[in-house]
Amino acid sequence: MVPEDLIYFDLETIPDTSRFKEPAARNDSGKDLEKIADSKISDLRSALPKLSMEELKILDELEETGQNRSGAIGSIRAEVRKVLEEHGKWAKRHATNPWKCRIVAHCFYDARSDTKTTVIAKNEEEEKLLLKEWYTVMRHRVRCSWGGARFDDPVILARSIVLGVDGFPIDMSPPWRNTQHLDLSQLMGDTSLKAAAEAIGEPYSVDGSDVWPLWKMKQYEAIADYVGEDVDKLHGLANDILPRVLWK
Repeated sequence: MVPEDLIYFDLETIPDTSRFKEPAARNDSGKDLEKIADSKISDLRSALPKLSMEELKILDELEETGQNRSGAIGSIRAEVRKVLEEHGKWAKRHATNPWKCRIVAHCFYDARSDTKTTVIAKNEEEEKLLLKEWYTVMRHRVRCSWGGARFDDPVILARSIVLGVDGFPIDMSPPWRNTQHLDLSQLMGDTSLKAAAEAIGEPYSVDGSDVWPLWKMKQYEAIADYVGEDVDKLHGLANDILPRVLWK
């Protein structure tokens, strides 16, 4: 049986760039890109690490419309992937570390009142308000998440400390003793919500790794839609899982 008073929740995080500096983008080299495009592939490859992302894109276009050498195009695009991966690794390391991230979105669905609320925090003051709302909503309720015991709860705790927000003590007990929090991932082998949803034919339109790029483009509505989609998927999976397990 699915408890009727659960609150299903999820949050989204990005690197806290107010405390941890984002790696600088490569500056334009000022090199003659047409000359590089006309050079031997070995010379082209040696020039790639010095080029900015914009220069790499221009060089890719010059090569495609010029000599169109597969080896040159492959090398250029490999360099682009390298730059993106390096930056992506930094973003992921910080966005998934409770002490190095900040909360930018939060969504909860209250099964008792059948209401869904999504909050976007565009700055530190709004994040403080988000945290205060989280404590108010969750104070006397049992919350349900996917991976929240491992990530969301530590993030709430760490950000509350960093921002000086007071709230109730968060129960960090093991799942079989936790009276505040039902983490469905701990019942299902600690897999991801995306993997579980896709296994039952519920594909995702975006991925958690998209939140940082969306934030940089100020696509706040897209982030709100994504965290809301997470909560919808969580609620649907709970309705499938909980009737099949014993839970108090």
